[in-house]
Order: sequence, then C-alpha cells, then structure tokens
Amino acid sequence: MPNPNGTGAANRFLNDASPDLSFNNPGGTNQGVVAAFGAFDASALTITSVQYGGVNMTQMVTLGTINTTGLTRAYVLPNAPTGVNNFTVTFSGACDEVMMAVGGCIDLDQADPFRAATTPTDSGNGNTSDTMTGSLDPGDWLLGFDYSYDAAGHNITPSDNQIAESQPAGDASGCSLQYSTDGALFWTFTNTPDWQEVAAVLNHAAADVSAPLAWIRA
Repeated sequence: MPNPNGTGAANRFLNDASPDLSFNNPGGTNQGVVAAFGAFDASALTITSVQYGGVNMTQMVTLGTINTTGLTRAYVLPNAPTGVNNFTVTFSGACDEVMMAVGGCIDLDQADPFRAATTPTDSGNGNTSDTMTGSLDPGDWLLGFDYSYDAAGHNITPSDNQIAESQPAGDASGCSLQYSTDGALFWTFTNTPDWQEVAAVLNHAAADVSAPLAWIRA
C-alpha cells in the first residue's frame, strides 16, 4: 500500500484568499503528496488553483458545491516536489474559514494513483460517529478526510492511522486526515457537529504487496 512519507501537517485559516500549509516531503520510491481542505460558508467561492510546491494537484473527490455552506475536497500529486514546500489553495470570493491537511506517501502508483472509494463522500448533522468504506486490492489504502464545523468545543477521534489533524482548543471546527488498510474509516464526534467527509482509494505501485504502500517519517 502507499506508505506514509513525512510528518503530516494541518491548520485552520480565517479570511485568507490564498492559505498555504508547509510540508516537508522527504522523497523516496514512487513518492507522492496527498492533501485535502474544507471550507465553511463557501458563498461565492471560486477556486483558481490547488498546488503543492507550485505544481497543480489532481482532484480525487469533492463534496458540496460552490455557494453552499460546506465544500470539501481531496487531492493527490504523484512524483511531488521534494523538501519543504507549501500546499496552497487559491480562491476568490467569500469564505469564513478553510481547514487544510497534507501528507505524503511512497509506493504510490505514479500513472494511476487513485480510484473511487465505495463511499466516496458523506455528510451529516448531529451524529456522534460515521464510517466510510472502500474496496481495496492488496497493498492499497483508503484515504479519508473529515471536516467538522459549527459545534464549539467538539472533538474528532479517528479510528485508524492519522496523518494530520487540526483541532484548535474550544474552536467550532476541526479536521482529520487519516488512512486505513482494511477498507473502513471511522470517526467519532463530541458536541454533534455538522460534518463533511471525502475518501479515495490510493493504488499501490509495487507488484510485491508484501511491501505495502506506507508513510516515511521525516
């Protein structure tokens, strides 16, 4: 399966038309970068670019539309620039906040890095938990991103391998980027927030699945 590569990063940005999040991609065999963002009160929002290290990323999955309350998307970039670079989302229009997360992996299929999850998107209000699923071949990952908002002081607890999170103390929003090797992701919530989730299956590059897709700690 694609393996973790670098220590992931996440943060919250307010009233910023070009938020960027620094991530150190240490490189490696068949490496790539994965990232996600959620925007709240995305009225009149127009996204002009999503990049890592100045290179356009490929959108894997999206939930919500422009001019709705929540907009959540996940991206991938095979053979990404190495070293310290910024994950940057550039947009015009109004948006109360953006939550962003980024991380990396090795052993990622460079030509065909992802495919649709069984449950590619989900959303809710007032729930205490949610599960997302994906049909995995040996060595693949299910990557998922949860963006929760509008519930002061709430907490997100992931069930699997968390890449990055941002949960400011006492704040109304949070995000969690994680992956699973068994085809299921599970989050629990406190204070019953509104939430959106997106997921995609990351494809393993190597023929030898005894060395699954993995993360490397920088």
